[in-house]
Amino acid sequence: MTREELLREFIVEKYGSINSFCMENDISPSTMSSIFKRGLGGASGDLILKICKILNISADKLLGDNKIERRTMDIHEVTRFDLELLTSYYEKDEVREAINILLGLKPLPPKEITDEK
Repeated sequence: MTREELLREFIVEKYGSINSFCMENDISPSTMSSIFKRGLGGASGDLILKICKILNISADKLLGDNKIERRTMDIHEVTRFDLELLTSYYEKDEVREAINILLGLKPLPPKEITDEK
């Protein structure tokens, strides 16, 4: 299955039709038709990112290896544990250092955490 076929499948699954997707998201139907005929490679990066954001899929996966991976966490689904983990990451140098090493991340400078009211 091509990237364009996978994209069409995701759109139809979520919106029922390409036209509905276009109307609800202010995307020209002719632009989408062009993507399906000529391929994603000819589409602008901004458009690809917009489509991926709307469909909740990764642009890397869509443009890369044809394995589309849905993001599983929405910003509204952050748990108390997630918040505690992030707080520890920024407040404790040894935690940040260990996580950076485990995940192969470049070290970040400490970030000051403030309570916004």
